[in-house]
Amino acid sequence: MGPAGPAETQGLLAGARVLVVEDDFIILSGLESLLTEAGAELIVSRTVRDALVKADARVSVAILDVAIGRQTAEPVVARLSEGGVPFLFYTGKLGTDELLAAWPEHKVVTKPADAKTLVDAVAALLSEKRERARRASVLARALGGVAEIYHKFLRG
Repeated sequence: MGPAGPAETQGLLAGARVLVVEDDFIILSGLESLLTEAGAELIVSRTVRDALVKADARVSVAILDVAIGRQTAEPVVARLSEGGVPFLFYTGKLGTDELLAAWPEHKVVTKPADAKTLVDAVAALLSEKRERARRASVLARALGGVAEIYHKFLRG
């Protein structure tokens, strides 16, 4: 990971619960420092098994390495997707990797990335998640209004 830019990234992830799934201790240490400086609360996992347990812990977003030990992150990807948790891949594996090909709509940040690139990518995921929640809330209110009108006409 490139040099951290505390002034550029500080506080951008305030309040976010970020699941980081990475088996390389050195990379994980760098991610922990960077994301903590950016204001995130970290949930760290170095194995697929542990990540599957932690994926259910009210995670805001996730950063996943593609290869975790001798396994891939595929089970974690499936669990996060089922729960509607946005994620990105942080990996050095590119090109023909099957997992990346199976999830082309998800952002890939290539290792090593500079601090701003990675924090901005996570912040974008959080922003998209908030926007989806806002649209869902507007739709729910609109549908509630339609239901109210419908019931008035039935009873009217």
